[in-house]
Amino acid sequence: LRGQAEALAIDRRLPRACIDRQGTDLERALELFRHRGGAPQDGAHARDELARAEGLDDVVVGPELEADHAVDLLADLRSPSEEIRRAAITAATGSSDRAVVQALIQHFSRAELSESERQLAAESLGKCTLPEISASLLPMLASDSAFNRTMAAAGLGGQSDAATITALVQGLTDPVNTVRNWAERSLLGMIPAVQQHGVEALIRLLGHEVRLSRSPAARVLGLTHDARALAPLMHMVEKDADWLARMAAIRALGDLGNPQANALVTHSLQADPKNRVRAAAAEAIGKLRPENAEPLLRTALETDADEGVQKSAGESLRSLGFEVSEINDDGWE
Repeated sequence: LRGQAEALAIDRRLPRACIDRQGTDLERALELFRHRGGAPQDGAHARDELARAEGLDDVVVGPELEADHAVDLLADLRSPSEEIRRAAITAATGSSDRAVVQALIQHFSRAELSESERQLAAESLGKCTLPEISASLLPMLASDSAFNRTMAAAGLGGQSDAATITALVQGLTDPVNTVRNWAERSLLGMIPAVQQHGVEALIRLLGHEVRLSRSPAARVLGLTHDARALAPLMHMVEKDADWLARMAAIRALGDLGNPQANALVTHSLQADPKNRVRAAAAEAIGKLRPENAEPLLRTALETDADEGVQKSAGESLRSLGFEVSEINDDGWE
């Protein structure tokens, strides 16, 4: 019987776990796998059996994926071939099948796999919306391992509950750059949930001591279009000594789209000592569309010595429908 199981596992690329079962369970698994090409219910039972073999027997398997397809994904995720595993991870992106999602989560803890493959699984999981994902990944954001925190931030990209949004906002303060970056990317991918659960926490971060936490908070806030962000972002432009933070705040004001910011953004375009900030202001003018946008931008295009500022001014003029002669599209060196 075990020899039959091993031969079948090799033929179907099934995981070793499927041939490590005993007695009647193994006989049942063999019979079900033999009928994978038969009636739909055989495929469904086969998937359930494979889920149990994978240690996922407490997971309710959803109907969204065809049963046979889910069996293939579960099997291929345990394949000895990295190429097959990666293809399965890609195919599982956005899955609503609980067994497949749990298998992706398990990929994080497989230390024998490369970090790039485990990250691919996290990115795939980040497109899934099953609420069970939060329960599995939120604790990982507090891990001592920066890699685990990064994987959690990426994998939570499809979760819109208040606890997840709060945790991802807090992730913007992580000391490791990749964690902050993935937390920001996940938040940017679900702005409606941020509007509902994250605005006040993001506003508080605008005063954080670390500029690399202030800047992403500003970027996300701008896309919420929440009026509560206007005054804090304007204060950041006026008072923050760090140019990177001012640049992020000005871009956020452009995204926010509130005309009360027009005068401040104009002043930054004309007077900020940092070229990147002036370029961000030219970009924001194009979004805010004040009545005097054309002369403001043409003055910057013609008189600012920095090619990056000229490029941003020209692009904003074009976005507003004005004719612009050739500009340097290379920007900064």
